[in-house]
Order: sequence, then C-alpha cells, then structure tokens
Amino acid sequence: IQRISSWLHTCNKEHGYHCRSKPRVNQSLKDVPAWLIDVATRKIKKATPEDEYVALSYVWEPPSLHGSPNMLTIESLKSYQMPGSLKEEGIPPTVTDAISLTEKLGLQYLWVDRFCIVQDDYNTKDHQIQNMASVYANAYLTIVAGVGNASGPLEGVPDAGARQVQRRPNSRVKLLNESVWGTRAWTLQELLFSRRAVFFLEQHISWECHCDVWEESEPLYPLSDPLPCVNRFMGTSTGLQQSAWPDMEEYSRIVTNYSVRNLTYEEDTLPAFLGVTTVLSESFVEGFVYGLPAQFLDIALLWRPKSRHRRKISKGNILPSWSWMGWSFRVTEVDLSLWKAAASYVQSSKHHRRGDERRRFRNENSTTTIRPTVTWFIGPSEKRRKIENAGLQYQSLQDDPDAVLPEGWHRYPTGFQHDCDNHTLFNYPVPIRDRQNTPVLNYIPHGQHLYFITTHGFFSISFYCWNNPKRPRDEDIATGNIWDDKGRWAGHFRSHDAELSLHSTPDRGGEKLEFIAISARSERGESHVFHMRFFRLPMKVDGVVEYTNVLWIEWIDGVAYRRGVGHILTSAWEAQATEKIEVVLG
Repeated sequence: IQRISSWLHTCNKEHGYHCRSKPRVNQSLKDVPAWLIDVATRKIKKATPEDEYVALSYVWEPPSLHGSPNMLTIESLKSYQMPGSLKEEGIPPTVTDAISLTEKLGLQYLWVDRFCIVQDDYNTKDHQIQNMASVYANAYLTIVAGVGNASGPLEGVPDAGARQVQRRPNSRVKLLNESVWGTRAWTLQELLFSRRAVFFLEQHISWECHCDVWEESEPLYPLSDPLPCVNRFMGTSTGLQQSAWPDMEEYSRIVTNYSVRNLTYEEDTLPAFLGVTTVLSESFVEGFVYGLPAQFLDIALLWRPKSRHRRKISKGNILPSWSWMGWSFRVTEVDLSLWKAAASYVQSSKHHRRGDERRRFRNENSTTTIRPTVTWFIGPSEKRRKIENAGLQYQSLQDDPDAVLPEGWHRYPTGFQHDCDNHTLFNYPVPIRDRQNTPVLNYIPHGQHLYFITTHGFFSISFYCWNNPKRPRDEDIATGNIWDDKGRWAGHFRSHDAELSLHSTPDRGGEKLEFIAISARSERGESHVFHMRFFRLPMKVDGVVEYTNVLWIEWIDGVAYRRGVGHILTSAWEAQATEKIEVVLG
C-alpha cells in the first residue's frame, strides 16, 4: 500500500494533469458514471461530476450453473444503496479486495461495472457501455486485476520490504500478455483509456501512467530523476495514440489487437469495442459502422484474413459478413495491410510514446490510389442512411498547386499541414472535424445491411492452399487466381472459409464465382495484392496497374454475404462484368 501511495504522490507531483483528469465541476452528466461504490459505507451511490473515483479492470468469472452472479439489477438497485450491502457474502473476492485497497489509499469511491451499471436495464446500459472510455479516462486511478478472474483475490501485492522502483517495462508486458486479462476483448479499451493504472500480476506489482512506467524491484533510476513526457496526444489514455486527424494506421493497430481477443459471448463484439469508436469519432468525421470508419469505407472493406476463420454466431444483433467484426480470427489477427497502404495521406508524423517509436507503414517502391465507385447506404430498408465516405475526396489536390485548400490546411513544398497538428506532414488533405462547430457523429447502426448499386461478374477460379512459413501457428488459407472467359489471368482473391473453398474444383475454369465491385484501385511500381510475376504482365509504360477491388459473394434469400475479397484487372472487369445490380449485403 505504501508503495502504491508513493507512486500516486510522485505522479501527482511530477506529471500533474498529464496523468489525471482536471476537476470536472462543469462536466456533462452524460460523461459521468451512473453509480459509484462508497468504500467507507460499502454501498452504492449516484455519481456526480465532482466525485473522484478509482476504476477496477478485471475479468468476470465464468457463468455458473448455480445461479446468476451478484451484480446490480433493477431488482437489487434499492438494496445495494443500503449501508453495508457490499459486505455480504457472494461479493467476488477481487471486488472486495479492490474496495479495501481503495479505502487504504485514502480514496472514497470505486467504480466496478457489475455494481455500477444496472445490468438488466438496457435503456441505460447501452449508454454506459458506449461511455466506457470516459469512465476509465476520468478515473483517478485504474486497478488492474491481471490474474485469474473475479472469483479469486487481488493477487500480486508484494511482501512489505525496502524494495524500491525501477523503470523497466519488459517483465510487466510479458506477464500482461500472458495473462487471461490481457487476452480478453473487454479489457482492451480499459487499458487504452486509463490515464494511469496499477497492475496486480503474479507476485508482481507495477505502475503505468501517461508519462512513465515503474516496477517493484531494485532501483535503476531514482524517483527524483523524472524523464520528460513526450506523449503529446489529446490525452485520454496511456495506450491510445489519438490525434486530431483520422489516423487509419493507428486504428488498424487497435483493430488488429482486438480481433484475436476472447469473448464469452460473441454478440459482445460490438459493445466491447464501442468505447474505442466513441472516442475516435472525435477525429473520424463520420463515425464508425461495425468497426469500419465510415469516411474511409472504401478502404475499410479491404480487410483480409491471414488464415482460415469462421463466421461469428451471435444472438439478436447479427454481426454482418462485410465487417471484420462478423468473423472469428482464432489465433491469427485480421490482415489490415491494405488499410495502411491505401491510407497514404500521411507522409510523416512524430506521434509516438517514449519507447514506442513506431515507423509508419510505407513502401517507397509503390504508390497506391483508391477511387470510390459506389454510393453506400446502411440501415433497415425503410430507414436507409447514406454513408458519407468522403475521406479521399481531396486526393487530387496534391497534383494541383493552384487549387483552393479546405479551411485549416496549408501547402508547403514538401506536402500539406493542418492547423490541428504541426508535427505531421500530409501528402494530401483529408476531412478534419471542426471541433467548435461540428457535432461528434457516432451511432450504433440498427441494421446490418449495406445497400448499393454496383457491377457484378462471374469469373473462373483456381484455388491453392497457402501457409506462412514464418508463422507456423497460422492455419492455412485458401487463396485463388481469377481467370477471364478467354482463360487469361485476371486477378487474385482470398477466401474467408478455407475449408469450404478447398472442396472446389482446383482446375482452372472448373468453377465460376460471383464477384461484385466495391472500389477502383491503381498501383505504381510494386503491388500489395499481386505477385510480381503477375503484376508485371498488365503494367503500363508508366508502371501503373489498374484493377477493381471486389468481394466474392453468395446469395441467401435475396441477401448477399461476403465470402472473400479480391482484385481483378480493370480491363478484364470492364470486359466481362458489365451488368449493374442492386445489392443488399448482409
């Protein structure tokens, strides 16, 4: 306890409001938790903007055959407001220990989801889940129970002694990645948004805040020797590298991490990620649809599997086949390399945390351009809403030195900059939200269908099975070559369901699949989708290859479902896929 108290004191003194929220007297009630645990009286109370609280991040115990776990419900709401109600038997040991720790640290309130969200009041629960980012970002401290689940004690508190603190994150990261907590989907956003957290791992305790990492061990550096904080992001977390502009590359890192995390209930895939998309809607102008950035929908639909995977089975709100959220990626994360390659608007950026200086995705030998070809609508058929996928609308400005730029943008000999960030150089402008006058757009879609008109065509295919020798854990994936009606090579695709695909006839032209166009693309120099021996064949004199991004689909009861993603040479597509159709993509 003394060690954690000293970490809190040092962080408060040296880091100030980098690592904790400023007083929230005027904070909107919509950003305030509904309920808090008063650790002194062991009861819950309605939260106010002035309340300073600790948040608990942990893993729920598995469902029991002997009844529902203790949690806040409409029926128990009144009883849990009685003093001493959280002393009763049946309160999970992790929660009991977190209450005790909060009290010993001299703090009064604790937020725990199971007792601070009314679990069966779905009118308020949906809002609270969407507001999860704010709950953790505004917490005075987050307690991370990194061992086991709620049915066990809060482990990792070391024996009292004279041991001090060192800055060495490796052991913490290793224990964290190997823990059950580190593999759960719900805990990702809790890690991303917490400004500072104390981690209880196997006989190990550590601290991470916006500015520093400390561990219990022999000291390497005295605490009186603080390192400067270089994290200059908008400051909602230790882990989220949030910029004022839409950063597809940073978002792809989050999605990649999330895609292989575990959920007890697959229908929680969207709710467990809402905290991330709610916060990032500050910079992604049009918000998100099932984890895909709406303003870059043409790019976002180009996610690919790295190995075989299956459709998720969820109750109620069926996850769509066109989103990565609708698929289970098992041990191999989703492949978002085409997101990074297509989001070429960033030339260079200094956005990083100390010790995590990431190089941005760049291939100096390849230039990629995406051209939208489809107008998208989403929602139930009677309430369709147009998706404004205008993220790439300013691409042409990089080739027109006399063009008038959007407000806030400036042209320089080496690129473009925006007033919101003088540390990032862009290849061309992208839409950036006016924070003073434009409301944040983030919504939970009430329909799983995309509606659009596009061209479709039937092409012969040949399958082959591919396995990554550098990643032997990956299961093999069925990929295929696409051939036109004259037997000429026309493109390439990846199947989502390798097992079903391998049942197909392997001979060229032995089977025809239906593809629909979703966007146009050109590459110069090298390709991110074709093997070079195929890529060179249609290459123009200037080194450019033009092709159409397509989805392999199958129809069930008038609704098309995504089965794979591919790329077909534009010349072959325009010659063979001339018919336009209305598509309902589920």
